[in-house]
Amino acid sequence: MADMKIPDWKLERFLLCELPSDEMRSIERSLSSDPGLKRRLEALEASNAAILEAHPPREMAKAILNRAGPAGAVRARAVRPRSSYRRALLPAIAFGTAALIFVLVKPAGFDREAGLPVGDVPDVIRLKGMEPGLFVFKKSAGGPERLSDGAGAASEDVLQLAYVSTERPYGIILSIDGRGAVTLHHPSDPAALPRLELNRRVFLEKAYQLDDAPGFERFFYLSSSSPLDVAMVLQAARRLAADPRRAAREPLALDASVRQIFFMLNKGSAR
Repeated sequence: MADMKIPDWKLERFLLCELPSDEMRSIERSLSSDPGLKRRLEALEASNAAILEAHPPREMAKAILNRAGPAGAVRARAVRPRSSYRRALLPAIAFGTAALIFVLVKPAGFDREAGLPVGDVPDVIRLKGMEPGLFVFKKSAGGPERLSDGAGAASEDVLQLAYVSTERPYGIILSIDGRGAVTLHHPSDPAALPRLELNRRVFLEKAYQLDDAPGFERFFYLSSSSPLDVAMVLQAARRLAADPRRAAREPLALDASVRQIFFMLNKGSAR
């Protein structure tokens, strides 16, 4: 069968975004046409979610730090849950406990979902080979489903967004829908400095429910080496959103130094 051409170890690296960009794109294309491969990937995701539920990252972090001695214990006490945001967007808890922070636990350690800086913690593995990008997951009966660029979506679908930034410490995530509405996803406060966390996959703390706007929902992930003006970026987004045909295919009119990554969902064509 075609799906057996891709070994499990490579699918695990795909889930961790550890493959070269061309291999990531190749597997994404295969997933859209190979039901067997998609089932295998979903099984791996379910297995990883079960491991996460049995071994919560924060508890693992504390155990590792405690083994490191007094200095580790001090850092373990410093671990705090992130604050929740009370806004119109749905809280991420809508995805369920196991999917609130959708991470993959590695046999030799864990990734940085506990919020601990890599390098300060014994046995922690940095996710190598990561490419900057935006990731979209949809809540489904079987758990979170990772969507591909161009996937179908429908009104009332609940989405969780994640990003990876490897070098640029500032960024904004927003979306434009087929009615021309602009939604700011990150930062949660338009007045806040739009910082990004580096070298890890970071899940936004608010889930997002699609409304009945027709046509599409297009996500924009903007990153920069210097601080971005959120108000200016939103103005550029609203100008583009005024013409839905342009908004579905063109970038924002921003300085060339700002990296723009796009993710499109086609409304009304979800499976």
